[in-house]
Amino acid sequence: MLFSVSLYSLHFKDDDVPQIVLTNGKPMVAVPNPHDVNDKTMYARGLNPPQAFFDIFKKTLDMLYEESMESPKTANLVVHPPLYGRPFGGWLVSKAIRYAKGFTEVWFARRMDVANWCLQLFREGKLTSEALPE
Repeated sequence: MLFSVSLYSLHFKDDDVPQIVLTNGKPMVAVPNPHDVNDKTMYARGLNPPQAFFDIFKKTLDMLYEESMESPKTANLVVHPPLYGRPFGGWLVSKAIRYAKGFTEVWFARRMDVANWCLQLFREGKLTSEALPE
């Protein structure tokens, strides 16, 4: 392959809802990638204990789940292998997943899955786009 086309971008940190962004006339999904529920921000930069990370995740999920009754939302749990991918943070990831599984109608998806779902909705005319300036 001589070039690749991005299906999604993680550079948009201003929303909890994936959006279609037109770049050079082609759709790309802006998948939310917040700083708040992210081990790099919480631990590496702020040296907060893993429990603080879980507390933020829990409060975020509670609020987004409530808001999702009116429109879909995404809640992220961002972990990096050298940080919470290690044993001292692994228990936290398990705890967060167990907590999220306690909710009904929650989809556990990879970012690529979310991007493909959004692109399908866009193709079906159920999701509009925003054009970025060239």
